[in-house]
Amino acid sequence: MPYRVEEFEVGGIYHIFNRGALKNPLFFSPEMYWTFCYLIERFAADYHIRVLQVCLMPNHFHLLIMLEEGGSVEDFMQRLCHTYARRINRLLRRIGTIFQGRYGSTHINSTEYVFEICRYIHLNPITENMVAHPADWEYSSYHEAIGERNVIKIDNDFVPSLFGGQRPYEAYILNSLHNRKYWSSELLQGLAKMKLV
Repeated sequence: MPYRVEEFEVGGIYHIFNRGALKNPLFFSPEMYWTFCYLIERFAADYHIRVLQVCLMPNHFHLLIMLEEGGSVEDFMQRLCHTYARRINRLLRRIGTIFQGRYGSTHINSTEYVFEICRYIHLNPITENMVAHPADWEYSSYHEAIGERNVIKIDNDFVPSLFGGQRPYEAYILNSLHNRKYWSSELLQGLAKMKLV
């Protein structure tokens, strides 16, 4: 599993991730998390990116996206990260990079892999010992995916439709949580190569 996709295809689904430089925090307050969510929404529209899932953690983030016709993942990510870094540096009265480097990306090339990566994204706050339940983490699109709110702007239908609706999707995530099945050995190997675990 490569660390970075070299060429993005229209209709392709991608896991995009990045972390703070030296694993430092990216988000210092609720306002910073929500600012990043707003920027995702704003630039996704500009660059024809369909946002399928989001999870923001204190020092890293995960996005699951689909590239639409006329879109650019590279331009979307450059604009998102550059704009957020400028805002943070201005707010903290500092200069320099806040991200570890260029974002990482993985092509999600099967329905089974979509299931795996959604589970990984939505259970990330649990595996990182932030909360005990995915609904307890505010800065995740888990709430949107199961139809509890409409704050983080994602395509609420795509992933749940693969499961037959929002309730079966919620059951899949909660069953994985209950059974402590956070990821498969194959996904774990890929995440280790990308230095995400």
